[in-house]
Amino acid sequence: MRVIRWATLVTAMAVAIGLFFSDSSTMSAEEKSSQKPVSVKQFAAVKVIGHLGYPLGTVVRITGICVDGDRARRRADVGKTLLEIRAVNGTPLKRPFVVPFERAAVEVTKPNDGDLFDFDAHEWGTFDGIVAVPKDLGIHKPMVANDGFHYRPKVTVHKSNMALPH
Repeated sequence: MRVIRWATLVTAMAVAIGLFFSDSSTMSAEEKSSQKPVSVKQFAAVKVIGHLGYPLGTVVRITGICVDGDRARRRADVGKTLLEIRAVNGTPLKRPFVVPFERAAVEVTKPNDGDLFDFDAHEWGTFDGIVAVPKDLGIHKPMVANDGFHYRPKVTVHKSNMALPH
């Protein structure tokens, strides 16, 4: 039980750091270098607010439209079903938030491209990505196009609020 609590705490802290730095892709090199580092220990006693505007792990109602990843801007989205979240708990987002449809309750039907959705879900995420390996380690890694190492938001869909066809 203690191991599970520790793993949950570590994951929450990692997510918090990612949220803190999540908009770094739009920052200049100068802005990035002037950022003050944040320790994961600082997030042990606080709730981390996700991209949906609520603490991670809070079940909220999300609505929007399904987008075929093959038509998305990023090559990393090819072959994925994406949820373009436009509102949370009835409040429109300033900018749509896109996440892959990957984890859902068995009774939730995967939406198709262009389908509207209305789900009860919660946000969570991971830290992942490609890191720069120092040259002095002697490890040759071919350089590939990537978006770096950062927090990658996800959602778990618990329930669909859409009326089923008769």
